[in-house]
Amino acid sequence: MKQINYFGILKRNKNFLVFAGIGTLLFLTFQVYIIDLFRYLVNHVICYIDQYWGLVLLLFLWVLLGSYIYCATRNNKLYIQDRYCVISILAALLNFYFRVVDSNFVFWGVISYGHCIIAWSDVTYFMTGFLVYRKIKYKPYEQQNLHANPLVRDSAITNQNEDIFGYQKMVDSLLADLYDTDVENEAFSVGIAGIWGVGKSSFINLLRNSIPKKGGLIVDLYPRSSMNLSAISLDFFNSLSNTLKGYHTGSWHIVDKYVKSLRCIEGKGWFNKTIDAIEVFAKTDEKERLQNVITEIGRKIFVIIDDLDRLTAPEILEVLKIIDRNGSFKNVIFIVAYDKGYVNAVLRKYLGYEGSEMFTDKYFNFEYSLPAHNFYMEKQYVANYIQNKITVNEGDAVTKADLIKVWNHIGDSVVRYLGLMRDVKRFVNILMSRLASVKDNVNIEDFILITLLRYKDLDLYYKLSTADMLIGGNQFFEGDPVLLYLRETAIPEINERHFGWQYASNILQRLFPIKGQEVVHYNLKADYRKVRTANAFDTYFFDAVSGKILHKDLRRLFDSSSKEASIDIAKELYNADQTSLLQYLQSRTIKVLGTKDKLERYLEVLLYLYHYSNRNASIESLFVSFWDTDIYDDIKNIDIFKNQNEYKKWFSAFIKRTILKYPVAIGGISLNFLELQEKERNITIFEKNELVAVILLCQRTYLNKWGEKDWKLEIAFQLSTIKLSNKRPFKYVKKAGEEIMAFMNMNVQYFITNVVDTYVDSHSSSTLLMFNDWFVPSAIFQTEGYSFKEWLNEYVNDDDAKYVLERIYDASLKNDKPVLKQELQKGILDFSGVATILREQDAEELDTKVLDAISSCVGGDLKTLAERLDYDEKDVQISLGRLSKKKQCNLFWANLKHQMETIKEGDFVRLHDNVYHQKIDTLSFKVNAFVVDSIGQNPNDTIKLKGIENELSIGDVEAIPIDGIHDLCIYYDPFRAASYVGADGYVPAYNTDYSYFIDHFKKVQVESKGTLYDEMKKTNVQFVHEVQHWLSSELNDNGLKINKFYHH
Repeated sequence: MKQINYFGILKRNKNFLVFAGIGTLLFLTFQVYIIDLFRYLVNHVICYIDQYWGLVLLLFLWVLLGSYIYCATRNNKLYIQDRYCVISILAALLNFYFRVVDSNFVFWGVISYGHCIIAWSDVTYFMTGFLVYRKIKYKPYEQQNLHANPLVRDSAITNQNEDIFGYQKMVDSLLADLYDTDVENEAFSVGIAGIWGVGKSSFINLLRNSIPKKGGLIVDLYPRSSMNLSAISLDFFNSLSNTLKGYHTGSWHIVDKYVKSLRCIEGKGWFNKTIDAIEVFAKTDEKERLQNVITEIGRKIFVIIDDLDRLTAPEILEVLKIIDRNGSFKNVIFIVAYDKGYVNAVLRKYLGYEGSEMFTDKYFNFEYSLPAHNFYMEKQYVANYIQNKITVNEGDAVTKADLIKVWNHIGDSVVRYLGLMRDVKRFVNILMSRLASVKDNVNIEDFILITLLRYKDLDLYYKLSTADMLIGGNQFFEGDPVLLYLRETAIPEINERHFGWQYASNILQRLFPIKGQEVVHYNLKADYRKVRTANAFDTYFFDAVSGKILHKDLRRLFDSSSKEASIDIAKELYNADQTSLLQYLQSRTIKVLGTKDKLERYLEVLLYLYHYSNRNASIESLFVSFWDTDIYDDIKNIDIFKNQNEYKKWFSAFIKRTILKYPVAIGGISLNFLELQEKERNITIFEKNELVAVILLCQRTYLNKWGEKDWKLEIAFQLSTIKLSNKRPFKYVKKAGEEIMAFMNMNVQYFITNVVDTYVDSHSSSTLLMFNDWFVPSAIFQTEGYSFKEWLNEYVNDDDAKYVLERIYDASLKNDKPVLKQELQKGILDFSGVATILREQDAEELDTKVLDAISSCVGGDLKTLAERLDYDEKDVQISLGRLSKKKQCNLFWANLKHQMETIKEGDFVRLHDNVYHQKIDTLSFKVNAFVVDSIGQNPNDTIKLKGIENELSIGDVEAIPIDGIHDLCIYYDPFRAASYVGADGYVPAYNTDYSYFIDHFKKVQVESKGTLYDEMKKTNVQFVHEVQHWLSSELNDNGLKINKFYHH
């Protein structure tokens, strides 16, 4: 049974007991006056209160007050101030007096036989007893000593969920140190230093989230938000008061009085100055009272100040004044984030200093540089610190004796480099906080030297952490591939710097070999954990504290009881630290793995991670290496496989077993190898036909997974596009095309809904329609005479969808894309709406083309026009009809015949307008109408026209349409027979009629059939040369002539 320490309880509550005793004595001394006052209150106030409602009010107040006190004190959270206990005791004494000693008053309560057995005011006894009990039982919060945790650099974050690089562990490490720091005698200040963007705000955010979990209290100060310079201190104390009031009943009043004592504004006149002087003397007493409040709470108070480097110099000094003077209380820890160089530069400029003094060092006991920390120490001080403070657990690879031995060996040089004791203490504070967590994974001597470099030359440390000045042994020159070397230019460049630590090059040469000197100066592989070892290098900069998983964690991959457990562990480690896991997996060669079981587990872990990481390139590279023919070199000197054939057989069986789980990963890798084999033979252990078989199996497996979560049509088509040759025209595996076509046949709507992609061009407010890249029709439809169009006609019943897909397909054959002249929203394509828009656009586009064509070529038939436009005749005819209705062309074009009669010698033709304008200056007449002198039989032959000296291309001429525009120069002058001569031999006079031949035809009667025009209309002639043919064949008449002098 736990023994109660009564003496400790009395000592802790001595002030309360004193106040309680004094209060009781005062009551007994002045009881006459107190009783008279109470009687006056009863007779003039309470007696007028309704008994029922007064009772309800009283009960409500008691329940409210009791509930608050109980809830606030049940977890030993709220410190009850002495004055409240004293007041409750006085209330209980007063109730006792009037209930027992002076019975002149009647109390509300339980009445029996005219006497009040239990008065409602008796609740004061219980309330007083409860308050006194909680007061006596209260004890300050006991802080736990927490061990340091590792640190890591990260970008700006707001909570632990975003902390992918382990800043939370760095925060825990800092808090562990701070909770172990003795602040019972004075305040402690920590500077979070770092250049802009290094993660100070991230660190502060995580720190702010973590402090309450460890029992600390937070006081936030945002000096940038203060209205003016003088408001900074006031804002600080307001924030302090808001924090304390939840843990101490009288804190707000005491803080307020202390703030008033600080307001020493110089008054005018002797009276005001005298008052100011009195307030100055009161300041010390009020500060002590506030210190007592903080001490009574018993928790460490963390004052967090961010963005000090965004303040002006006067504001910075005001904040530093709070830290050093007005806000410096025991049990208070200031945590301030700032850019050290910038803040000190601002202060030097403001204060007129021309030197390089670091003002912030005077105000902060401990400084964290993010992410790199500078460590400095004196040899003996550090040795004592290691002996007394460092905790080494059983089973650790490095013991306390090992640490002391290393320090004794290297301590002299480190102390010489550090110099001042102040530097040594800072070195100890930071070095030890990280050393505890990384000591098993680094070489201690190297780690101390890296730490020294970080403190003395931060810029060089940052550069070193990126490995820019290092080079691997297997990259650009001969050397050990396990090691990192200093570049030949590294040391000269470091020594030539104007700024920086002058001994930095000495440290670097002690840590890393230089190209060509490694045999002379270094025992390279003495310790695989040295910083010069490639696999260990990152541990010195991104250690386990910052989220880097340790070697013992990685070993669990192969020590677990099953493959399933290994996969779960792999997922956990991948989420924790991708880099460390990948580096570990890269080091696991067949020789290291040692057995087929471990090799199979390793390969399954790779496949899972490849799938889980969404095809991480580094993981793919590791898995692919087991497909590569180079793997045969690795199995020569090990006993796992007897020969190459055994390995290939085993690996093939493994692939087939795992395809059911990972068809996408295996299929994708097989496709890549199939493509690479076209460029480089013997790159993989599998032949082309074997790779094709694997891909087909992956395709079928994946298609069978249709309907499962995360199933993607894109992947199904990628696995179905198996290219056998990279030479055009590409050849694809027909079986794969048939498999995916069968899937399309069964899922028509799903396919057509997802196959189309769109691209919205916001500048032109238009949308491009296209197939997704993964849909390659030529890889699927390989049967002659059965293309994607035939498939659409067979399986797609929606005419609109069919129309849109055909338009996209036709455009794709020309490496083109249909364009909608409006923006479409992303999502499922509305085929009906898109088809309507496309049809309207197509009609508009065709109309424009047709109008341009008939404007430049007026003498063509429907067939020629359609061929020229590369459109179907039916579509061109419909377009001509639309244009005619819009009055954009005359009826001639609306009724254009399919094909005109062939032009022959003697027929009338015209030159195309552009050719005519080129020839006009050489013509003897200006009418664009000519007689064909001779003509070839083929389209590429030439034609000779009367009146034009040179031969022309047949394409330069066209027929003359009967449209009342281009044929106005044609007149009718038939041959006159001798029968027209009179009996007397007189020949009647005849005047040639040069009028338009159509008008003439309307006047000429043809026997009893009607006019010549009526007869012509029956023949459906549309061109002048066709009229010539008709006249010649039907009437033996060649009376059409060209009026060479016609002028319109």
